[in-house]
This record gives sequence, structure tokens and C-alpha cells, in this order.
Amino acid sequence: MHEAARADCRNPWRRRLTTAPEHRANEGVARVGWLPFTDPRGTGFWDVFVGQLRDSGWTEGKNLEFQIRAVGGHVERYPELAAELVALKPDVIIASGSAGTQAIREKTSTLPIIMLGADDPVRLGFVASLARPGGNITGVTNQAADTYEKAFELLLDLRPTIKRIALFYAPAFAASALCKTILEAAAPRHDLVLEPLALNTPAELDAALATIAQSRPDALIVHGTPISNPHAKDIAAFAVDHRLPTFSWDATPTYNGLLMSYGPDPEEISRRTAVLVDKILRGTKASDIPVEQPTKFKLRLNQRTAEAIGVEFPTSLRARADEVIE
Repeated sequence: MHEAARADCRNPWRRRLTTAPEHRANEGVARVGWLPFTDPRGTGFWDVFVGQLRDSGWTEGKNLEFQIRAVGGHVERYPELAAELVALKPDVIIASGSAGTQAIREKTSTLPIIMLGADDPVRLGFVASLARPGGNITGVTNQAADTYEKAFELLLDLRPTIKRIALFYAPAFAASALCKTILEAAAPRHDLVLEPLALNTPAELDAALATIAQSRPDALIVHGTPISNPHAKDIAAFAVDHRLPTFSWDATPTYNGLLMSYGPDPEEISRRTAVLVDKILRGTKASDIPVEQPTKFKLRLNQRTAEAIGVEFPTSLRARADEVIE
């Protein structure tokens, strides 16, 4: 049997890929699996994502079904839920972040995987290259590795006297370990001392905060991980009590009280992810779709936090901000 025919037998959905989605409602429903940290439904980013899919002819309940398995803050559930999703054999799986991508990748080498906002996917071994991913993974990188050093620049713009900076990172997650490595190499160029504090489990947060209270660094960088993100409000409250400037690359912790963030526009990543889902559902192989990089980055400043810790954003920094949270 010809290889294409054998492929059709293995995947009946693939026989319908050339048909416009609005004409397939009675023939079958495309299934999109998703392994996020928290359930994306009900968020503004979800609205952008499903809106883009709708523009491409895909409507949930008509010709599209989502199979979402959120770990809900329990990082130990990544392997279990990744295996559950793979067993469902969806037409494509979205993996949120590097942790989600790693978990799904360990369970399948055949089902198409779309990374949503993963860190450096080449250095982490997810793809062979951005232009030619190979394998079964493509997606949208958050390009965080290229912006890690930006944290030093922004903190020094805020307060040029900063010398010692603490870093919360999770060594169990490859992307977070990479962040530590990059910042350690960059710190001497800015005449800074980096003081990494590992958060392997949520239970270690109190001890890490106690260490900061004792060592009194000049600033704190929080690498967004499944360990730190759920506790952003607690970290922010601690930082306010100790009048400590904070920085993250994720937008959500800044809304939750951290002082500054700089990272890709989540709406752009959501929209581009939906475009890639459409391509795969229409028959393009993940290996043939170049990994996309964000083109829009946003600097967010939390004015409420600034007032609470007694700092004033310089005019130059405020002028560059895309959003000031009042």
C-alpha cells in the first residue's frame, strides 16, 4: 500500500484535511489537546485564541473540541496528565511553556505538539532549529532567553545603585536552570552580584523569603515557573514589606503586585498559536512549520507597588512603558 494511503488508514481525520472546516461538521470534529498550568478558559488570552480559530473556520461545539488537562498548580501532575492527553490521541496538542512541552514530549514522538510560549527550544532540545524544527514539535517561543539580561538593565535604570540581586528559580525546570546560567554569566558585565535561591517545591518559599530578609539584597528577580507563579501575590507582599524592587518576565505577576515585567505580548502568542493549530489541522506537519518568535514585547510598571516601596519610576523608564498599572 502506498505510504499516503497507509497514513490515511492510521488517521481517518487526515483524509478530510483538505476539506474546508465549515463543511466537515457532519464528518467529524477536530480535537485539540492542551496541557496548561492553569485552565486558560475565561481569560482574555483565551478569547484571542478562540477568536483567531473562529476566523479560520473552527468553532468549538461545531467542528472543534478541546481536551484541556490543567495541572492546576500541582506540578507533580505533569507526567500523569501528559500521558492522559496522549492516550486520547488528539489531532494536535498545545503545551504551555517549557514545562508543559517537556512533559508532552516525553510521552509522544508522533502526535503534533505546539509549544505555547516555551523558552529557548533549541537549547532545551525541543527542536533541531527554529527554521527547521524536525520531529513532531513546533510552536511559538517566548524568546525569554534573549531578554534575560534586560532585567539587569531595567533594574539599574530604576535604581543605579543596585549591586546585589536575588533570583528565584526552579532548577527542576530546564528553562529556569537556563535562566540562572545566563544571568550568572551576564552579572559581571553590569558589575552586579547574582544570588540565586532555588525553589524546588512550594514548601521552600518561606525559607527563601527568610534568606532574603536576612541577606537584604538590593532587588529580586522572579523567574516565572510553576513553583513561583502561583505565589506571586505572596512574593509581592513580602517585597512591599521589605521595600524591595522586583522584576519578572511574565505579565501576570506584575498584575499581582511585582514591580516590573518585560516580556512578549501574550495576546500575540495566543493568536499565533491559533494560526499554527489551524495549519496542523489542515494537514501541515509540525516538522515543516518554522518555530515563530514574538515580535511585540511589553514593559509593564506597577505604580501601586512603586508607591508602596517608596521608589519613583524615572521619566525615561515611564516613557518606555507599554502599561502603567495604577
